[in-house]
Amino acid sequence: SVGVIPATLVTCPTILVKVQQQSAQEREGTIACLRRLLRQLGVRGLYRWYATHVVLETVGRGCYMTAYEATKRGLAPPGASDADIPLPRRAVAGASAGIVGWLSIYPLDVIRT
Repeated sequence: SVGVIPATLVTCPTILVKVQQQSAQEREGTIACLRRLLRQLGVRGLYRWYATHVVLETVGRGCYMTAYEATKRGLAPPGASDADIPLPRRAVAGASAGIVGWLSIYPLDVIRT
């Protein structure tokens, strides 16, 4: 889950732009929104919630991967390798992991946005 930290340098301002667009009264393009935010907040302002964003990404991914592996192993036939686990069971493991991942970070995500 720590491997996601370099990506947060891009995803943090991207999410800020997305939230600004979703909450705007008037429709604004992505580039126009980014330019406006840079004018208003500067580059540092794009990363105002960076620490929160890193926590969300690392905790969320960690919970996701842990839940995925645990569910996948729980649904696997006894003694099966990863390649032997049927696709529908891996899909259920992925869906379950998605739920666990979001449940682990949703309250903090609401505060951030």
